Amino acid sequence: MKLTADYHTHTTFSHGKGTILDNAKHAKEVGLEEICISDHGFNHVFFGMKRKKLAKMRELAREAEKETGVKVYIGMEADIISLGGAIDAKKQDGLDFIVLGFHKCVWTKPFQFFRLCVSNILREKFMGRENYHKAPINKGWVKRNTNALCKAIEKNANIVDAISHPNRHFRVDTLKVAKACEKHGVAFELNAKSFGLSLDELKQIVKKTKVNFIISSDAHMAQKVGSVQNVFDKIKGIVPAHRILNIDGKKLIRKKENEFHKAG
Repeated sequence: MKLTADYHTHTTFSHGKGTILDNAKHAKEVGLEEICISDHGFNHVFFGMKRKKLAKMRELAREAEKETGVKVYIGMEADIISLGGAIDAKKQDGLDFIVLGFHKCVWTKPFQFFRLCVSNILREKFMGRENYHKAPINKGWVKRNTNALCKAIEKNANIVDAISHPNRHFRVDTLKVAKACEKHGVAFELNAKSFGLSLDELKQIVKKTKVNFIISSDAHMAQKVGSVQNVFDKIKGIVPAHRILNIDGKKLIRKKENEFHKAG
């Protein structure tokens, strides 16, 4: 397997360490054909992107493309901001690519911060990280997290391309999430920075669904762009290559691109 595109990278527009050009340069060095700058969502408390900076990001992306020959998309790692599935990205933002996931500190819809964020933060703290992430999926709070993510996938399927690092922050039923992704044409990310699920969970997802995957670096520094060998090693013999959408010359057909083709 060889990575063709890395659709989850960060820059100084959130809390990455490098610039858009830095990411593109390293992508070229490691043989990638395209990348996405998917900095943190607008509602992230500490590291969120700013809508007023999107135009500048697009300008820098075009400049990086010209200099490196690598296609550079401007997207976002969107946040779930309500138990009902609301997210902090909108169609009118014109983002090229959206990955969607949970983060601990986001501005939520009114009166939902405790149930969506604080309750999980406290559980992880007092249960311990390992016990928290191994909690049975029939627990009420796990079901609540899972339902929020599945609703977000369903309600925003027209703009969301993939989910980001399932189980990294909030414990979910990954099989149920994978089924929602399959139903709504959303890719399931295998994240090199935080894999998030056990190999047994992954085997069940492959066996019981037809969901497609992307492999991402979640790079927070340019030198990590395209660095996904640890994922390749973990999934060997488990995930068929034909179900991974960004390897061996393949590139993900983005939701925005689908919309363009339909309009044309």
